[in-house]
Amino acid sequence: MASLIGFVGCGGSSGLRVKRVRAVCANSTRCGAGLARTSRARFAMSKESSSDELEIVEKLKGSVSGTAAIASTALLTTLVGAPAKVAAADDALGMLFKTTPATLMHPLWMWVLFAGSVYAFYLGLQARTLRTTDDRPKKKELAEKRPGSKHFATASSIMAIMTIFTFEGMANTFNRAGKLFPGPHLYNGLGLVALMTVMAALVPEMQKPASTSNSTAARNAHFGLAFGALFLFAWQAQTGMDIVAKILKW
Repeated sequence: MASLIGFVGCGGSSGLRVKRVRAVCANSTRCGAGLARTSRARFAMSKESSSDELEIVEKLKGSVSGTAAIASTALLTTLVGAPAKVAAADDALGMLFKTTPATLMHPLWMWVLFAGSVYAFYLGLQARTLRTTDDRPKKKELAEKRPGSKHFATASSIMAIMTIFTFEGMANTFNRAGKLFPGPHLYNGLGLVALMTVMAALVPEMQKPASTSNSTAARNAHFGLAFGALFLFAWQAQTGMDIVAKILKW
């Protein structure tokens, strides 16, 4: 009897265990199903997100392609239209250079510069006298006039303007005739610009104290080159007037 009761007890305990196992399995099944549904939802959301990202990328690609196409078209239009614009500008510039007022700009400015060069040479002589004379009243009088500063300012302006109008005259001749004419006028002009450049290059050495540098030699070279520049300028003025006479048909 006791063994029967024990068997029944054992059987009842086993039944409870089976029920518990079944309950755990059911819960696991439900959890698995929930996880599966969650995974499917996340996958669907990821797929939608990827689809949206792909759509954005495609739109960006289309935008970039459109911008590149617009830029390419604009560049092509510019390149195609550039030669015509350049040709038109060249024609307008050529017509301007061929006018009588533009042609006379070079000789008029050169005569002004020639007069300015004579004045600059005079100021240079005064500055040289101020530096070398022992006559105190004369030295005091010249010091009040400040010829050195005036010489430097005048010569610097002349050099800048002369360089500009030397090349302006060459450009004018080339536009009118299609070539340059080798001869005294052209060579004198180029030589004059070269001499004035060398004279300007000597200035830093000239400004140093004579006792510690080659200042005296630089000043003497500057003075000698000034004589040569005036000679070339006078010759250039004479040959230039011959050219002006031909242009104006005198």
